[in-house]
Amino acid sequence: MTEESVSQKSRIRLLAVNLILLAICATGLIVMMIGYVSFRSVVFRNPTLTPSVTLRSSGTSTSIPTETLTPTPTWTPRPTSTQTPAPTLPFTGTPAATDFPLRAMLPSLTPAAALVFDGAYQLVGWDETRADQMALTMQGFPLGVLTDTDPARKAAYFQSYQYPAFAYREALLRFSDAPEAENWRWALAHNLMLMGSVESGEVYAGLIADGLNRDQTSIEELYAWFPIQEPALTLFMAQGSVPPGFLDSFIVELRGQGGSAFIWLLHKSAGYEAYPIWTDFDFVHPRQSNWILADLDNAASNGMEIAIYQSTLVSETVLQPLRVFNLGKVPPVQLNFLPDKGIFEVGSEFRNYWALRTDQNGKNELVFQTTVFPACPLQIQISYRWNGLYFKQSGRQLKFDEPPDDLSECEPIIDLADRFWGVETTAALMEELLPFWPPEKNTDGEPYPLDAIDEWKYRLGVYHALAGDFDLAVEFFNDVSTHPATPTSRWIEPSQKFLAAYQKPEDIYIACWLAPYCDPSHAIRFLTKRIPGNADALEYLRKWGVQIVSSGYFDFDDDDESERWFTVRNSPNQKLDFWILARSKGYHQALWVG
Repeated sequence: MTEESVSQKSRIRLLAVNLILLAICATGLIVMMIGYVSFRSVVFRNPTLTPSVTLRSSGTSTSIPTETLTPTPTWTPRPTSTQTPAPTLPFTGTPAATDFPLRAMLPSLTPAAALVFDGAYQLVGWDETRADQMALTMQGFPLGVLTDTDPARKAAYFQSYQYPAFAYREALLRFSDAPEAENWRWALAHNLMLMGSVESGEVYAGLIADGLNRDQTSIEELYAWFPIQEPALTLFMAQGSVPPGFLDSFIVELRGQGGSAFIWLLHKSAGYEAYPIWTDFDFVHPRQSNWILADLDNAASNGMEIAIYQSTLVSETVLQPLRVFNLGKVPPVQLNFLPDKGIFEVGSEFRNYWALRTDQNGKNELVFQTTVFPACPLQIQISYRWNGLYFKQSGRQLKFDEPPDDLSECEPIIDLADRFWGVETTAALMEELLPFWPPEKNTDGEPYPLDAIDEWKYRLGVYHALAGDFDLAVEFFNDVSTHPATPTSRWIEPSQKFLAAYQKPEDIYIACWLAPYCDPSHAIRFLTKRIPGNADALEYLRKWGVQIVSSGYFDFDDDDESERWFTVRNSPNQKLDFWILARSKGYHQALWVG
């Protein structure tokens, strides 16, 4: 065989191999194209959304059970009609506060890997039907957060209602004229209420006004109409004062398991207007609201005021101010308390109750009343009156209801009064118990020492001295020094030492230095009030024995006027106390910082 024939056979063999490989590639390409078309038809088929939650239910309203709400003698809500029972939440009770991160508890979608083929994603047309389906689907989202075995998730559960609220808000933004728009507004208000948003009151106010203006209901039928639209809330209503330019005025409360929304409903010739007054829904720590409707600023010409207060939680020991709104002009104006929060330290659990009281001059004032310490009942009554700028405390009375059989239960109240309620109140409570002191045994069942009455009188002397009642303080110290209950009384020497240093009221800080039951901080407050308003306060304090370590100036309240500050050490081993001197009308006031 020649060399030329061998070369020709090699070329033929190579060509055959290439043809076979080309055929295999073509076959593979055809198979991949057929598979891609089949895969796309299955994966990218448009899904059908099936809502799993129906937010509102339809039905015919029947009569609503009569409920009489009388927070004060100033008004009585109208009778209500009967309705279909409102759906209850998936749980009841008052859960404890939570410290868990909410974001970690909310479920989220798992990111998917994107396909590389062109045309794999398509934008679908968006309309009111799809918007409604999306909102209803999101309405079921909170159920994925709630678990019966973990009550701590309740906060996350109620916060998760922000997602359906967002969906309904989006639907209303894009399709405000859709047939479903009114249902969306009610659903939006419902979700805002559950998540605790103050905006829920504004949305409910608009829905009520629209219902009246579109003749869906009337003022007389509002009690029956509203629960059909929102079964989770009960409506109460009272007549209010009519501001200029209007024909009628109504105060509306929407009350639910987690709080209330208050709305001012006004009627004029063009129709109804509704203004939110105050809204507070909290389903994690629910409270009940009560209200007083009266002339609280003692100016009948500018209309009435509404004062709103809430029930307390188990852990609360500080009295918060009421929310008071003037209804003399639109929109309502809030009238403040001084201070604006924490107006009184009760020091224990209490029931929050307020009433309206008229004094002998015909002036109205708000009065807080409660009874604490059931083992030794103590009545607390504090009154507040409007002074033209704010509500200020106008009176305070703390007294024992009746001395109990076991007086030892009352001793902790004296320690609490010394800490929170001032030396005047502490001395007054001790003098109430003085005729019966001491009891036979203390709270541990042990007998009181023979000089227990001397200790009680010594404490009374200290508190009267800190209050500035010089003569009464000296009388108690002399009584212990000269007529002790027993010659070996432990309180003879402290009484004599106090008397030796306490020659005039301004000596109180020197006498108080290291004296039992005497807090030098009370002495600094007393002395500061005796300093003339235009004098150098620190110079007076040093003259009266206050051991000032350092001082300076700083504008603490940002009013372009610097305040004086100083530090003091009230005992050899004590940390420094920091004080601010505030200048009031005609006197100084010492504010303890810490």
